[in-house]
Amino acid sequence: MLERYYVRFFNYCYRRTGTLWEGRYKATLLDSDDLRYIELNPVRAGIVAGPGDYPWSSYCFNALG
Repeated sequence: MLERYYVRFFNYCYRRTGTLWEGRYKATLLDSDDLRYIELNPVRAGIVAGPGDYPWSSYCFNALG
């Protein structure tokens, strides 16, 4: 019950409608410069020697196919 009042209050304050989670998840396309920046972050941070060495990186898939 309290949640409904909070949502109404929040929507009133921020001039919104609908639920709080509406439109929350969005996907955007990344170009090669964005991917390069993201995949080189562990290297710049000194965590790994190369982008393919980072276990959670998509470098191998993106660079090697």
